Amino acid sequence: MPGREGNRFRPRNRNPSGANKESVPSASDLGLEFSQPVIDVLVVYTSAVRNYYGLEGINNRICLGVAEANDIFRSSGVNARLRLVHKQETTYTEVEDHTDYLRLVDPSDGYMDEIPPLRDAYAADLISLWRIGAGGLVRCNT
Repeated sequence: MPGREGNRFRPRNRNPSGANKESVPSASDLGLEFSQPVIDVLVVYTSAVRNYYGLEGINNRICLGVAEANDIFRSSGVNARLRLVHKQETTYTEVEDHTDYLRLVDPSDGYMDEIPPLRDAYAADLISLWRIGAGGLVRCNT
């Protein structure tokens, strides 16, 4: 059998990059195009964040955060990108990580109840809650 010596497989027709010249054609060779997956993000920030950074400052930080995440994806070989679909202030007063997260995900507890309808209206895959003095909380749309 060509390409075999005994029980050992020996590749044939290898180019300097190590890829077999007789390999299966790529999607682009076949005229197929695949789009990069897009993760739609809704960013909600507290009034404390707006008071601290100012409206222009928080808007700039949000845009920068999305751009930096996309740069990290690209440089890490992650075939996806974030797209900011909406950003909005919430009047919610921050408490602590676990409580804030539970209040973010419960659509009828009287806290941040305006957020789930926004997620649905903007078809966001993720909700990112920006707070003062703590990391952002993210909720996946399931």
